[in-house]
Amino acid sequence: MSLPVHPDPLCFSTDDFLKSDFNVDEFVAHCRKSVTPECLRDDLEAYFRTLKSAMVDLINNDYADFLNLSSNLVGMDKAIHNLTSPLLELKSEITDVKTSLEATINALEAKLLLCKEIRAKKSALHCYVVIVETVEILERLLKIGDRPQDLGASQLIENERLTDVVMDRVTSEFSRLKYMVSKAPPHHIVENIKPRIAQITAALQRCLDDSFVTSLESNDREQLSHCLRAYATIGHQAAAESLFQSHMVHPYMQKVVSVKALNTQGLAGMYADVLKFFSQYCAVLSDVVTGRGGAGGGAVGGFDFVSNAVWPEIVATLLEKVSVIYSPGNPDSFCKHYTVSMDFIERLEEFCSSVQNLRNHPSFAAFISKWNIAVYFQIRFQEIAGLMENSLQLPLQPAELSKETEAPLFNLELFNVLWRCMAACWKQGIFIPALVHKFWKLTLQLLMRVSQWFEEVCTLSRTIQSDDPSKGLRTDDPSKGPPKSDDPSKGPRNDDQGPRTDDPSKGSRVEGSSLSINDCLKVMENSEQVAQQIPSFFEITVRPHLSSCTVNNPHLLDNPHLLDKLQEGLEEAGNRFKAIASLYGSTVVAVVSQQCVQNLEPTHTIPRLYRRTNREVPTKPSSYVTTILKPLLGIQVGLSEGYRKDWSCKVIDTTTQRYLEIITEVLTSVKKTEDSLQKLKRTRKSVVPEESTGLSDDNKIRLQIAFDVEQYYSDITSLHPDTATLSSVVQLQEMGQIAKTTAQTTLS
Repeated sequence: MSLPVHPDPLCFSTDDFLKSDFNVDEFVAHCRKSVTPECLRDDLEAYFRTLKSAMVDLINNDYADFLNLSSNLVGMDKAIHNLTSPLLELKSEITDVKTSLEATINALEAKLLLCKEIRAKKSALHCYVVIVETVEILERLLKIGDRPQDLGASQLIENERLTDVVMDRVTSEFSRLKYMVSKAPPHHIVENIKPRIAQITAALQRCLDDSFVTSLESNDREQLSHCLRAYATIGHQAAAESLFQSHMVHPYMQKVVSVKALNTQGLAGMYADVLKFFSQYCAVLSDVVTGRGGAGGGAVGGFDFVSNAVWPEIVATLLEKVSVIYSPGNPDSFCKHYTVSMDFIERLEEFCSSVQNLRNHPSFAAFISKWNIAVYFQIRFQEIAGLMENSLQLPLQPAELSKETEAPLFNLELFNVLWRCMAACWKQGIFIPALVHKFWKLTLQLLMRVSQWFEEVCTLSRTIQSDDPSKGLRTDDPSKGPPKSDDPSKGPRNDDQGPRTDDPSKGSRVEGSSLSINDCLKVMENSEQVAQQIPSFFEITVRPHLSSCTVNNPHLLDNPHLLDKLQEGLEEAGNRFKAIASLYGSTVVAVVSQQCVQNLEPTHTIPRLYRRTNREVPTKPSSYVTTILKPLLGIQVGLSEGYRKDWSCKVIDTTTQRYLEIITEVLTSVKKTEDSLQKLKRTRKSVVPEESTGLSDDNKIRLQIAFDVEQYYSDITSLHPDTATLSSVVQLQEMGQIAKTTAQTTLS
């Protein structure tokens, strides 16, 4: 069904009127969001006229059908009445047939249910018969007495060793008996026969155990194969594994695992003796289970003697005899024992039919839990982080030279200690693969701790320098070291130690600073070395350990870029030392610039030297000029060309800007004084003209400043030619030239 289309666009869709859930309020509310109520009313009226016109057209087109509609219904009620009686008769007949069918179906269902019960009873009777017959067959094969009640509940008639054929028959019948007992419904027949079944089970278990032990001692592959198949047939694999553990594994482990063996052979030697058990006693057994070595009948499934018999006995014996290996009190011994034990497990897994079964065994989890690696890491953390913190308490010292060790990598001992601590995290005898995440975190913490410490030292030094330059960075070598941390615990923190709180009221982390500029230069040099050495440290020291951990943990292989991301993280931590070098470099530049600016102070005294002193005309620069850049010259030695150029430009630019300001102030003051004197002379209107006495005091001052600027310009160009192009230097040179020109013009 469709509605007529309005020729003009409307503010609503005509299809909305055909929806089954059409609601007037919702329709109006929706339309009012886009148009005004007046517009909606106009569109509805227009569409109403369209619908009315379409309805009229429809009636006109089908007018004849509308007129014939009433005439076609004449006589329809009589026809319906004539059909009523036959339909009622048909309904009655159908009801009778339905009732008859339901009765027949109910009778059939009752008979089928009876047949089902008969079949169930027949099946149960068959099970009872088979159970009794099988019990009698097994008693006859196992030669159990005809009247077991006269022999006692657990007494069995001594029997000779069963042949392989009889053993196969007995296990087959016993398996059949177990199936029938499980299938048969509860009945007093089964309950009465259970004592006889228990006697059969005990007798069969005894025969199998004797045969299994005999075959193990004689290494009879054929007999061992029949025994294991018999165990597997009756589902007693666990009994065979338990018998092997108690009869073979336990005596051997008691002999080779002891404190004496640990002291004489070491843990590795003791483990080597343990592994000999596999070649001596498990080789034939493994061949039979796996079907190798010509054992008849192929593989025998359901057995895992290594995981269920050998390994649990090893764990129990280690805990009983040599539990001292689990003690983390001596971290060196603990690490050695742990590493040797993990290697032992890897070698033991070579004998396992399923490594997963070994790792899922409860004894494996118990063995791993005995190694308290969390306590071990805390001890190592205290050793490594403590060494780092102790070094931060000492003054900055040059690297210690020793004939026994290689040449130090850095010229400051603090950085060598940092590097040794980082290397210790991955050193053999300290690093444990299970703690790779913790040692990785400790490595990053060491870098962050030292970098943060240097940042705080530099920040404090700059603060002191700005407050009191005499107490800031010194140019001489320090007699007292750099700042100390007031609390060693504020270094790299082990998460196992719990949260740490810093109380600002107890003082800052860094006390007074007493760094020299030479210290800053060394820190800057060593920091750049650290940042440069980080990539090689990762490749040589860290990556091999991370790669081995990734191989041993396949789930880590899901992220193929893991090692690259870790390397980026370490390099990012190392980049903080580039920032440290930049920070200390800017600090040195700021301090040297300040010292150079302080050397400009004699410039203010030039007017006092020439005003009303009758001093001769200056012919050479002042003596202080040669000392202005002396602090900059003192740090040039040992700097690279890049630093020498950059720092020279920065210091000279800062110094020159200040020099330019001072000279501007002096020349402005001179000009004001000169103008005042001339004005005073004009007001006096002296009758006697003044005689010229040569160059005036003001021009002497200008000429002296000009000589000083020329000497300063000569000094900076000789220091570094590129500094001559600095805008501040150009302006200073122009001002000096103007002062010289002014003085000479007046003289002429």
